[in-house]
Amino acid sequence: MGCDVSTSTGATMSEQVKIVDGKPVCFLYDEPLPSKVVVCGRCDGKGVSTAYLGAYTMEEMDEQGPEFFEDYMSGVYDRQCDKCNGLRVTAVILWDELTKEQEADLESDYIDEQIARNERLMGC
Repeated sequence: MGCDVSTSTGATMSEQVKIVDGKPVCFLYDEPLPSKVVVCGRCDGKGVSTAYLGAYTMEEMDEQGPEFFEDYMSGVYDRQCDKCNGLRVTAVILWDELTKEQEADLESDYIDEQIARNERLMGC
């Protein structure tokens, strides 16, 4: 499960979320971070999603036929949300409560992720 981590630059990255006492908590290197529980933004708190299917236009829905549309709307194609694992909630880091060391570790990880991403985009 991913944790939304907003850096001071406004970009986001994912960190690990574990369930502690029945609630999601953000972790970095097995260290719990100050975090709060929020409704999952990917599934809007439903616990399931059809986002993996992509978006359909009405024309595409019509091409699939009325049975597909009925099944789609009734949830036949729903899958457990891959962000919250069906819990309907996730955690976000409380940046104001981080220690300087935790903040520096998160910023460093973010920079490392961006470098690796850019290298992959360049074919490395």
